[in-house]
Amino acid sequence: MSAKGWDILFLYFHDIVQWTNLGHFAFQFEDFLAVNTLIACHRYGNDPGDYPCWYSPEKDTGQECELAVLHGFIAVTKGSADPPIPPARVEGEIVRERELRCYLVGRMSKNDALALRLAEELNERVARLQVLLYDPELESGNRKPIPPCTAAGGLVDTWITRSRTAPKKDAEQLSLQPWTIEWSLDDIFSRLAYINFAQYGSMARNYYEFIIIDRNPGREFDLLDIVADALQKLNTDPPSSELFRQVIQKYVPADEREKYLKEGNFDPVPQPFPPNQYNSHRARVRCWNAVESFRTIIEAARRDRPLTIYPLESRFISNIATGLESDGVITRVSDYELPCALPIVIRGTDGYDDIYFYYKLPSEIERNIPNLKLLRRDLLEFSKAYKRDYPDAVFARGRINVHYCAWPLQMPPSFQGLNFQTPEGRIYRWKALPFDLPLASGHWQSIINSEINDKLPFACLVDTTLVVCAENRESVDANLEALFDIGKKFGWTFSIPSSSWTPDFRRLGLGTLWEGVQPALTEAVDGDAAEQSIPLEISKCRIS
Repeated sequence: MSAKGWDILFLYFHDIVQWTNLGHFAFQFEDFLAVNTLIACHRYGNDPGDYPCWYSPEKDTGQECELAVLHGFIAVTKGSADPPIPPARVEGEIVRERELRCYLVGRMSKNDALALRLAEELNERVARLQVLLYDPELESGNRKPIPPCTAAGGLVDTWITRSRTAPKKDAEQLSLQPWTIEWSLDDIFSRLAYINFAQYGSMARNYYEFIIIDRNPGREFDLLDIVADALQKLNTDPPSSELFRQVIQKYVPADEREKYLKEGNFDPVPQPFPPNQYNSHRARVRCWNAVESFRTIIEAARRDRPLTIYPLESRFISNIATGLESDGVITRVSDYELPCALPIVIRGTDGYDDIYFYYKLPSEIERNIPNLKLLRRDLLEFSKAYKRDYPDAVFARGRINVHYCAWPLQMPPSFQGLNFQTPEGRIYRWKALPFDLPLASGHWQSIINSEINDKLPFACLVDTTLVVCAENRESVDANLEALFDIGKKFGWTFSIPSSSWTPDFRRLGLGTLWEGVQPALTEAVDGDAAEQSIPLEISKCRIS
């Protein structure tokens, strides 16, 4: 049905046609989407107190999030803890603990190219969401989810509310008691059956149906905001004004579009602290030796401030994670596992933002870290000694190429399960050794000492800074070949400018080591980074 058809219903039959039964007048789902989009554009009322008015965001779940509607997502029903459920309470002679998880049911047209992409996007966010996708036209009395939301265990643990009890005198045993499921996926299906009968009549079921469950109980309901943000991301983050213009051109009659575009007020709310992203993380190496004061700042922030990550920060972290995955530094986890850390955004001394990870080892190991002093060689003294032995020697300064935030080493066996969660909810495991794992730089240097510094008398590598020597210019190529052979064994590459060879090693500045782009610690202390996101506090982490 076109806008003109809905206009007639609203103008002449508003006393019998309310927002609750608009579905009975829609032949196809696209008709229902059209009227909801027009309602979101305030064509049929601006204030629920007006009469007539179909705009009722406080009562109509489908109108609760205008941005989701403008992207083609119509929410059908939801569940949330409002008011929040107390974790445990005494009921007579027993203690009862009850948990509730938020859920959302929504629909998108099968003709919308974003529908299946949205399902895939949300399905990858395993740390936050459980996502099931259905095709109502394929159902024959037995609901089964369809790809991409059919991962192993997809239908496991889909409870909404559950409780457990223990005698009041044995309240400390409550955590050991089994849970009783009070509301689950089957109850959502029953509610949907009633909603379909009462509100949609014989409307064609040419849509995909999403059931989205918050993995963590007790959260404030934000699933619609998550869906809207995911659709924004998939649609390449168009400005709100551009999205509004596209909707007006699609649904509003041509002779009224100019008026809507002039009156429309869909300017986005400014987001604080938009990250200043470097052109490519591949051309950037972040600081790998975050000093103790930096770790202290992170710990203090974690204690004193709530977790606040703005959408632009979340997108920034997601983009870097995607790049690290494509480079083979990390791999995405398709099934849920307890995350060990959440990246935070910290501005570097060069003005560009970087991400850092806070990993806390067991306290007995942390206490011994300052006592683990690894032998670090002095490049300047090494060069002086080589020059004494070979007066005609030549020298070159270079570097070993490392990842943006990880050493080019496979994870040690004891840390194979080390992972992190992005703010969006994806979980990644490290394939390479991350800078921010305590003792990582020491482990890296021990490998370098063993494989390069102890085996090649003409080379010395500290962190990433490399000095290569040769007895004379004629032996340069042979020495480089020996170094590169070791690199091939481990997949290492080196950058050694041919123009840097010189008989005067003092010109190479070997007294100073490059340490990557440092965090702007002073700014963090002074408050410029006070509103930056705070690391996730993880008490336990599965590390095999």
